[in-house]
Amino acid sequence: MNSSGAVSGTPGLRSAGGPQVLERVGPDPQRPRLAAGVTVVEPLAPEAPWIIQDGPDRYFRVSPDFASVANSLDGSTPLDELASQLGDPWTSDDVWRTWEQLVAKDLVGDREPRPTTTSAFKYVPPLTFQLTVLDPAKVLTPFTRLIRMVTGHRGFTLQILFALAGIISLVLRPSMVWSAATTPLSLTSYGAVALSFVVATAIHEFGHGAVLVSHGGRPSRMGVMLFYLAPAFFCDVSDGWRLPDRRQRVQIACSGITTQAVVGAVAAFASLLPVTAPIRHELVLFAAGTYLGGILNLIPFVKFDGYLALMSHLDIPNLREKAMGDARQFGAWVLFGARRDPELPQYRWAVAYGFACIGFPFVIVLQAVSLWSRALSQIGIVGLVGMIVGILGCALVVVRGWRRMITFAVQTGAPRLRIALVTGAAAAAVLAGSVLLQVPRTVQGGYFTGADGAVHFIMPAGAHDELARGDRIELYRSGVLGRQLVAEARVADPTSTAQVGPISAVAPVVTTMTTKYPDTVRLAVAAAPEAASGIAIWQGPQIPLWRFALDSYIKPLV
Repeated sequence: MNSSGAVSGTPGLRSAGGPQVLERVGPDPQRPRLAAGVTVVEPLAPEAPWIIQDGPDRYFRVSPDFASVANSLDGSTPLDELASQLGDPWTSDDVWRTWEQLVAKDLVGDREPRPTTTSAFKYVPPLTFQLTVLDPAKVLTPFTRLIRMVTGHRGFTLQILFALAGIISLVLRPSMVWSAATTPLSLTSYGAVALSFVVATAIHEFGHGAVLVSHGGRPSRMGVMLFYLAPAFFCDVSDGWRLPDRRQRVQIACSGITTQAVVGAVAAFASLLPVTAPIRHELVLFAAGTYLGGILNLIPFVKFDGYLALMSHLDIPNLREKAMGDARQFGAWVLFGARRDPELPQYRWAVAYGFACIGFPFVIVLQAVSLWSRALSQIGIVGLVGMIVGILGCALVVVRGWRRMITFAVQTGAPRLRIALVTGAAAAAVLAGSVLLQVPRTVQGGYFTGADGAVHFIMPAGAHDELARGDRIELYRSGVLGRQLVAEARVADPTSTAQVGPISAVAPVVTTMTTKYPDTVRLAVAAAPEAASGIAIWQGPQIPLWRFALDSYIKPLV
């Protein structure tokens, strides 16, 4: 689930230390009014929260007192007189503090209303690009009664039991699952599996919207997106923040995973039918991939469904942003001696969780770069440029994060000399690590049995100068979800030659198509490998990190 609307926490209106002298900021306080397009939305039920909505997809959950002040901002009463109009226990400082929070969120003053969804394209920082395709409410609302039957307590229990039964059916067939994961398929089979994943992902998002509709809410947008360089679907269920019960919001967050698991169970049981081996492999691969996707969606460190469920369960909007802020404050306190003012002091785990939220997107991006680079490295410059862009992007995020810590430290009075010394030491540590840290030089290519009967190793660009006669090469049969070692070989002749070989040597696909590989070396094998083509990996010597980066990403470009 992707909820793209911004939601704030409940602002605090009163401070515990008596009146304070507040800085008067913002639009004209003599004519205080909400900005055009900003409305105060009453609760759906007595126990539900008040919401301030700004445009089509910005929601701010507020306290009843905060909503009362916001409702009074019609431009007729100066801010200094508003406290007396509201009556006890309001003070002028309370009203000004509320006003300043509204100013900080750009919810007051003379500005144009936020545009409605006239453009289908939307960018959501830091690295998400959304394209709206349809209004899910129009599709789902006519089936509200049926949806409530399916998503009710009994229906939800049956879904969970059916999904678990599908998992058990796969666990009892480990050899079949492993064979499907490590066996290449035909282009037709891949097309069928890919289309099935697209349909399952769309059903997943409809699951979010359906549960929101069943609770009286309205999903606003649904479409496709690039989420940290990975293609995905999204359904905007920001309206769920208006619901009175946090358990309803947790159910909305988890409903996509539940729906996806049911689809996976259908495929798992279908694979038990008397079908041909390729179709059985397709069904098992789809079922295993669907379950795996559901498990990954539970990860709470990025805005996956697991995070939204955790945030809803704790009833803390913007949990991730607050935890990351606490983590940065902790880092600035440890490194620079800055003062701390944590937003989540009630949770001892908040700082560790915040650091995990900061670091996990790097794991996603680097994994995406790795996956794309393995596919693109065989076609030269395109794959290398993609890898470099991804790595530089990660480095830029690290630099920006460090700069934010320094800014916070300066604002809280940390010694500037200490900030400079720690920053210099950190830069020196990075340089020293690039020199002292040893990593294995691993080269992944492909192999195939040529027309001459010999086995040839396809080398990525720039690697042929490092290979020596007698080096060990591991040969693997590769599938979509795994690979299996089928043979070991030695470099018989490190001289690079051009050879014509099958496409299946660089991609896990069964096809008769061939292409010309400019850099191959001949291998010596004790026996012909079980698979005529597949992945080949050369484990080189340990080299410094800077040398690894130079050989992997720079040399092939020059």
